[in-house]
Amino acid sequence: MTGLNLSGLLEARRLSFRLVRSVVVLGLVYGIAATFGQGTLVEDVRAQGPTREPSPCVLHTDKVASPKRLPLGERTRVTLTARPECPERAEPLEVVLVIDNSGSMAADSKLTLAKRAASTFLDQTDFTITRVGIVTFHTTSLVVSQLSADGAGLRTAVDGIVSQGSTNIVSALDDAGRVLVAGRNDSHWPAGSAPIEVVILLSDGRHTAGGGDPGDDPRRLASAAATRLRAGGAILATVCLGDDCDRLTMSLASSSPSLYFDSPTAADLVDIYEKIAERLRRPTVTEIVVRDVIPDNMRFLVNTAEPAPDDIRGNEVIWELDSVPEAGIEIAYWLRPTEIGIWPTNVEAEATFHDIFERPGSAMFPVPEVMVSHFAFLPVMLRERCDPKLRSVDVVLLLDVSSSMRLPAVGGDVSKREAAIRAAHAFVEQMRLAGAAGAGGTTQDRVAVIGFDASVHPLIAFSNDAAAVRGALDALPDGEGTRIDLGLLAARDLFNSEPPQAGRTRAIVLLTDGRPSTGDDEVLDAARAADARGTTIFSVGLGADVNPGLLRSVAGDAARYRAADDAAALRAIYRQLAVEVPCPGGRHDWSQSWP
Repeated sequence: MTGLNLSGLLEARRLSFRLVRSVVVLGLVYGIAATFGQGTLVEDVRAQGPTREPSPCVLHTDKVASPKRLPLGERTRVTLTARPECPERAEPLEVVLVIDNSGSMAADSKLTLAKRAASTFLDQTDFTITRVGIVTFHTTSLVVSQLSADGAGLRTAVDGIVSQGSTNIVSALDDAGRVLVAGRNDSHWPAGSAPIEVVILLSDGRHTAGGGDPGDDPRRLASAAATRLRAGGAILATVCLGDDCDRLTMSLASSSPSLYFDSPTAADLVDIYEKIAERLRRPTVTEIVVRDVIPDNMRFLVNTAEPAPDDIRGNEVIWELDSVPEAGIEIAYWLRPTEIGIWPTNVEAEATFHDIFERPGSAMFPVPEVMVSHFAFLPVMLRERCDPKLRSVDVVLLLDVSSSMRLPAVGGDVSKREAAIRAAHAFVEQMRLAGAAGAGGTTQDRVAVIGFDASVHPLIAFSNDAAAVRGALDALPDGEGTRIDLGLLAARDLFNSEPPQAGRTRAIVLLTDGRPSTGDDEVLDAARAADARGTTIFSVGLGADVNPGLLRSVAGDAARYRAADDAAALRAIYRQLAVEVPCPGGRHDWSQSWP
């Protein structure tokens, strides 16, 4: 396994899992395998896997579109969120700890630390609703303990394990299956109780002993044993210890990618077994499939999706996520409506999921609508309906001038730098500045311009002279580096240079095409420093190399983050921001009378 890229392997495994959960992937298992003494095709065994009860986990879902009002030809950003909530496990649980005690486990205190990890697992086990069995394996396997709720006796059994011989994973997994079958036939649990069955396999090597014909592939034999175990109803978690462990076979053997654990050293084992114990105590959602059906009169902009979809089938867009953090998931993309009217942004959207015990669940997303009109929502129209206290604005145009901005913008014949300058000019023309097209006879707004690369370049302080602001934009320098934090702090200092004035909105419009040269924390600290001065931040990400999560956090509100994939989209965003910046709390509710 030298040189194996494990992240690539797990991604390949994830994709193969999705194709057919009942088929053993990558050709490691084929032909005929015995299922505890009964001959049957491996594929058939997987297809006949157990039917699980519905998951008690709940998905809290939401779906929003922003902006909700837009002219025909512009875009709206759709965001789907799903946050899992799982109760503590109440069902009985049967766990078999399968521990490698081959000769190689004697090196580097691996067996000692493995036994300590197993004891830690037992310490965290609630034996009123859990029984644990223990199987060890070397050249052969040994059932050290049948399923038991005697914690002290199990710890004594673990302490007595010694290392010897080679590595017989096949025999060990088959013995684990027999331990579980024996547990089903006793009367420990009340009648009608169906305990969840879990096997936790720890090995520092690959299957090298026992079973099959001399020409059999050891990997195929080990994978077949794992398949038999899972087909019998057990959930299989695998822990791969050290450099010599067969990561490919162990990762494919686990019931899901979230149940494969890589332990580079034996010192990591205690933490891993604590994590497994916690997951068994409070189940988590381990995989989510989101299916979103786009209406015929909405154009799905594929390259704007974050993350990218795993499949697109006509109007149906599908995301398959195997990593589900406790805080939940977020999927975002842009739609371009193709028809005037009030329209839903999707036909339907559904999330299906499995928890760590392979129990299924599902949840529907709401269906947000957008209003699409012939005309643009220009500031000269909408400012008449903004709160009069927010009619004046001081805004800093904070622009990335790093070297990457010299690269061509997607879908156009200009650089990203030129696209940004043109978009900023369009913004200025809609401000109420002297000499600006959108002034309408008033000059109440002020604009400042700051560029940033490895340092900051204040081009002009707050000015209501449109010509001066345009000149500052045209004079933007270019350099190396992306110090977003320094740019935000320079904008903050500009606001700090004069006392706040009642009735004036203070805003920063940040544009970047890349990730910060510093850590994210420095950028967030700078954003908080600016926000503490009563400044609203709008962030714009240009191209595919930005960190959308960071820019949303910088803005402080997902609705104030925009993603632009090309020059036209960037210009449209800046025109829209010219409407929103003076009224960051939103436009007047058109269903209510204007005061």
